[in-house]
Amino acid sequence: VFAAIAAGLCYVGIVGMSFHIAPGLTWFRSGLGEIIFTAFLCFVVLSVATVQKPLKEMFGLAIGSVITAGGFAGGAIGVSMNPAVSVGIDFANMIKGGTFGASLGYCVLEAVGAAVAVGVFKTVRPGEYSKGQGLV
Repeated sequence: VFAAIAAGLCYVGIVGMSFHIAPGLTWFRSGLGEIIFTAFLCFVVLSVATVQKPLKEMFGLAIGSVITAGGFAGGAIGVSMNPAVSVGIDFANMIKGGTFGASLGYCVLEAVGAAVAVGVFKTVRPGEYSKGQGLV
């Protein structure tokens, strides 16, 4: 959260303006996009970075590809895919005289997307959740 606020302050300090975080379409449509793209990003991170035998050379390519796809396809509908990004944008907007609060809705949608990703990951990779293994 502190890094998000610092990033918002840097943006306002360098650019001298801000923008309001808001859905590009209706809240339902943009919210659905936020859930889908966040779930996609979280699923890919879980699949390449948290498995028992990760393919380390694929981390950057896989995660970067999802962020690129989300940026191009989701950018038009107002998707941010990251609570820190949402809070930073909203905080920068508040500093320039706007309101703060839209990021809270985005954070809820992103949490739902993350939960969807965990559910899908547990469904398609049940071997990653062996009984008797504790947290390391």
